Amino acid sequence: MFEKPNHWGNKVYAYVYDIQKDAASEGLKQWPGNEMTLYDWTENQDLISNNTYYIGLYRPYFNENTRVIFTDGTHQSTEPFKDGFPLIREGLYTQNGIKALCIWTVKWENNKDIYYDDCRSTYAAIYYETKPSWGYKAYAHYQIGKNSWTEKPVEMRHQNYDTNEFALYVDVGNDKDITVAFFDGESEWDNNNGQNFKVQPLTDVVLKHTI
Repeated sequence: MFEKPNHWGNKVYAYVYDIQKDAASEGLKQWPGNEMTLYDWTENQDLISNNTYYIGLYRPYFNENTRVIFTDGTHQSTEPFKDGFPLIREGLYTQNGIKALCIWTVKWENNKDIYYDDCRSTYAAIYYETKPSWGYKAYAHYQIGKNSWTEKPVEMRHQNYDTNEFALYVDVGNDKDITVAFFDGESEWDNNNGQNFKVQPLTDVVLKHTI
């Protein structure tokens, strides 16, 4: 998602590219990219500005080499001749870069489920790719900053049944990182060969299994 500056036009595009490959070879659109849609779910007006636009992208687009530039055809962010912002899943951007992660959430209110994007600048995304023998479950045992570790491992969400990738979103508050180890729910742990894994807020890094 992108919070459009007030002086921009009402058509906004997201140009996504790989810094190591040609856009056409990746099936991505050439400049100015994909047109974005105005975000208008009223339940979120206290979280997201009226000038916010969004676009859906497939999982394979997100990797360490992918960048995004936002434009209305006249203005753009980042500035011309500068690299785009790293493309981050669930990311909410401004013209200055990543602002928050927005996690699709449900709450019970007025006797009904209300779905909304919970946007926070303090969210850290823990992404972990298990080995195939772990099946469809993975758990994260983590420590925020120098605080206590979780009392027990927390179940992660399986991202896609075609992959072994799992996700968990954690609000780190004023802390700068999370230390984490992973558990298969039965007997096997992955603690990065005794070093544990580190995750920072507002990043998109898939941790690979080390066992």
